[in-house]
Amino acid sequence: MRALGDEVIAEGGDSVGFGRSRTPLDYFLAVSSKDQLARVRLTSAKLVQAGVLPTSPGELVKTFGALLLSTRFEFGSRADLWSTTAPTKHLPAPAFGSGTGVPRRRFDLFGWLLTFSQAPDGPPAASGGSEQLR
Repeated sequence: MRALGDEVIAEGGDSVGFGRSRTPLDYFLAVSSKDQLARVRLTSAKLVQAGVLPTSPGELVKTFGALLLSTRFEFGSRADLWSTTAPTKHLPAPAFGSGTGVPRRRFDLFGWLLTFSQAPDGPPAASGGSEQLR
C-alpha cells in the first residue's frame, strides 16, 4: 500500500527485492496461468470473425483490469464508466477509455467474445457400456 507521504508499506511477502514491492499486476499474473493468457488466440479468432482486429495477452490483461476497476464504481449502465462528464461536482468522471486504455466498444466485444476453451469437433465419444440404474 502506498501511504500519503509516498511511502510504500508492505506486509508479509510483498517485498520482491531491495526497494521493490509487488504491484497489483504482479498479483493478477500470479493467479492467472500462462496457459490461460496463451489462449488469447481463441478470442482473437472470434474477434476476426466479427470483423475487428485480433487481441493480445496485454490487451486481455488491460480488459480484466478495467473489469476489476469497474467494481469500485456505482453506475447505472456500463456505458457510464466511459463518460467524460463527472456525475457530481464531488466525483471525477470515470473516463475508462483514457484511464484504462480500453475503448468501450472493445470492452463490450470482449464481454461477448472472450473465449478460454474450444469445443471438440464432432459429437462426444460413446462411453462403451450402457449401465442402467436399478
